[in-house]
Amino acid sequence: MVRSLEERERSWQRQFAEVEGCYYQMKSRYLMVLNHFKSPEKPSIIDELNRVYLDSLLQMVKCFALVMEPGMLQQLMAEVCRTSRDSMDKTDALGFYLKGRTEEGSSSGDLLDLAAEYADKGAQSLEAANLVRFSEQSKENMHWLQSWDAFIVNWVGRPLVESVELKNLVRTGIPEAYRARVWKGNISDVSRLIQMTLKEKLTEFGNGYYSSMLRKTLYQQESGVYDTSIKQIDLDLVRTLPANRMFADPDSEKVKQLRRVLYAYRNHDTLIGYCQGLNRIAAVALLYLDEEDAFWFLIAFTELQPPNYYASNLIGAVADQKVLRDLVNEKLPRLAAHLRQFEVDLSLFALSWFLTCCVDVLPHQIYLPIFDVFLYEGNKSLFRFALAILKLCEPAVMQSKTVSTVHAVLSKPRQYVTDYKSLAQEQNEAKICLSPENSLV
Repeated sequence: MVRSLEERERSWQRQFAEVEGCYYQMKSRYLMVLNHFKSPEKPSIIDELNRVYLDSLLQMVKCFALVMEPGMLQQLMAEVCRTSRDSMDKTDALGFYLKGRTEEGSSSGDLLDLAAEYADKGAQSLEAANLVRFSEQSKENMHWLQSWDAFIVNWVGRPLVESVELKNLVRTGIPEAYRARVWKGNISDVSRLIQMTLKEKLTEFGNGYYSSMLRKTLYQQESGVYDTSIKQIDLDLVRTLPANRMFADPDSEKVKQLRRVLYAYRNHDTLIGYCQGLNRIAAVALLYLDEEDAFWFLIAFTELQPPNYYASNLIGAVADQKVLRDLVNEKLPRLAAHLRQFEVDLSLFALSWFLTCCVDVLPHQIYLPIFDVFLYEGNKSLFRFALAILKLCEPAVMQSKTVSTVHAVLSKPRQYVTDYKSLAQEQNEAKICLSPENSLV
């Protein structure tokens, strides 16, 4: 009897989250249509309105209880002119807010920003529905945890080594309870996965290297040396992870640690110094590792990328975007043709995916497992994940009839990438050839 009631409760929770998610996505789509009324492109307005209206009807059928209220468009227009700030203070164990926080209100004509806000709310509600559904799949979840349990037990007290078993496990995502344990080993207090990457560099630099880089920065500041990299670091600190409470206050301990890690890295690699995006990588490391380990994490991350990836001209990252474009032409030809039709430059969106492992565009429940895979497999994994993201976004892109709607889809992939499992499945199937030997990876 009790079990039956619990199952019914979970079912209602999932259905409610799905309805709420569809509701916000519908509001987002209508705002996108309203935005077109401000555009001179009058012929496309009716087509877009009809498409969105039909899509919305289908959404309402799927969501059974969801009915468009009278005066909805007037209500939406009123919301555009109203500014508000939500104070959502509840966070998860890592410090991420459980619900999205709105920015400092939307201007009276900024329909696109408000549409994006509602799209985010819809994605979060659907994500909640997926979490409920995942809890219902207890057998599959239990098997996943047991596989990790067995693996961890066999490697207690020993550094990890590359193996097919570890590769397959990492691709499923590391359980939250084990991520810090897997990242952090017992040799020089350096992450096991990082240690596999750095190898001889740890011996070369030796103990005390991090402290020496910090002292060098302190000496430069005391000497009055003006450093543009240091100035940019200071500007970027509090906007590193806006969805995380621990990085919201400039005087918080995590922000202070982040500042020191980035200062030290600036002196470690004088050719790069600092590149926007490195702050996010270091912040992710600080979620699990202590300050010095996060410094080594940042070094390992940049070492796994091709040369000049974070240089001032981003030449390595730009080269990868050309490779991605060729892969999209090969693997997703319909999508590639649609982007060419609207003259959309994919690198405008995908560049940040490669620089930060999707921190800017996906929720942390999804981008943290991407970090896991990247640390183990390196740069090639980013191409597979990029193709997987585009594959999940493809239906929405193909339905887009204007440049603005294509941009709206690609700039907010979290609306279509709602869980890591589906993303991982797509990336596992994305066999690509990057090596000189023409082998598939």
